[in-house]
Amino acid sequence: KKGYIVGMTGDGVNDSPALKQAEVGIAVSNAADVAKRSGKMVLLNDGLTSIVKILDAGHRVYQRMTTWSLTKLARTAELTMLLTFGYLFFNYIPMALNAMVIYTIMNNMVTMMIGTDRTHITYKPENWNMAKLAKIAFSLAAGWTVIGIGFIYYLNTHDWGHGTISTMVYVYLVLSAMLIVLITRTKKYFWQDHPAKLVGMVQIADVLLTFILALFGLAMTQISWANLLITVIIALAAAIIIDLFYQPIMKNR
Repeated sequence: KKGYIVGMTGDGVNDSPALKQAEVGIAVSNAADVAKRSGKMVLLNDGLTSIVKILDAGHRVYQRMTTWSLTKLARTAELTMLLTFGYLFFNYIPMALNAMVIYTIMNNMVTMMIGTDRTHITYKPENWNMAKLAKIAFSLAAGWTVIGIGFIYYLNTHDWGHGTISTMVYVYLVLSAMLIVLITRTKKYFWQDHPAKLVGMVQIADVLLTFILALFGLAMTQISWANLLITVIIALAAAIIIDLFYQPIMKNR
């Protein structure tokens, strides 16, 4: 009645109603059959220390799901807003169709690896608050979009061609997607906490492939090293600004 999440352990027939009623009913290893059927979990080893491992595993799963949700929402919203406002403000879609397809594939490669990422155990109950997660995700997307629109405006007003701008926007979006993963996966600043080895390797591979496609003009307009460097600097500066601004929100998510 006070709003706590209740866990109950038991082994006998008389414990069955409480095991059934609790949010987490845990039957111990030598429990009666009716107690095991009433609980949501059954311990296979003697003692209660396995409960700690169960709680830790639950926290890890929750944090990975939270990172996945924030990342997916933020990247999708950023792509949609950047292309939509780009078309409304500049009368053309600032990203080629080929680049959109490649961008989607690269995003999915990293998304699949989030389930293997490192996590940090917390010691308080977790709960899903989709409204809060959506607010954080769209706030992150808005920050990246505003900086991206400013970047496109600068390029348009300084005689960069549409094809070059399209490739630079593609590089910017890929870098922002990788950096959003780093920002949302931790409650520290993204440069203070590294991801799991597999996640990091896939991100590095995505970035290197992006640079190769852009520099050699494969499936998109070729750009110079100078244009690539400008885009990388803009993306890194945006990530630092956004992380400094939103980190207090992330800590209380």
